[in-house]
Amino acid sequence: MLKNLPVPLSEIENALDTLESELMSAEKNLKSAQAYLQKITQEREEQETFVIDFMKANEVEELCGSKFLFRLVNNPPSVSVIDEKLISDDYKTIVQTTKIDKKRISEDLKLGVAVNGCELVQGKRLKIEAMK
Repeated sequence: MLKNLPVPLSEIENALDTLESELMSAEKNLKSAQAYLQKITQEREEQETFVIDFMKANEVEELCGSKFLFRLVNNPPSVSVIDEKLISDDYKTIVQTTKIDKKRISEDLKLGVAVNGCELVQGKRLKIEAMK
C-alpha cells in the first residue's frame, strides 16, 4: 500500500533539479580550478628554473631581492640506480600483492558454485530519469 509523501513529489523533483544544476556547476568550477592550479604551478616551476639557470650560468650562490633571498643549496644525497641487474639481491625486497577476482567469483556464484566467504548480493538504487 502506497503511503502519502510528507511533501509533494513536485517539491522533491524541483529540489533534485536544482541540486543537479548545482552539481554540474560545481564540477565545471572544479575543472576550472584544477586547470588554474596546474597553470600557476607550471608558471612557478618555470620561474624557479629561470632563477636556477641564471644563478648557475653566472656562478652565483645567492641573490638578494626585495622580497626573497635566493640560494642554491645542496639536496640531501640520493641513490641513482644506473643498472638494476648489477645490484645484489641483498638490496632488493620482494613485493607481492593479492587481488580478489570478484568478477570470477560473481560468475561462479551465478552458476550456483559455492565460494567460501562470499555471497551474491543485490542492492537497490534510485534511478532518476527526466520526463519526456
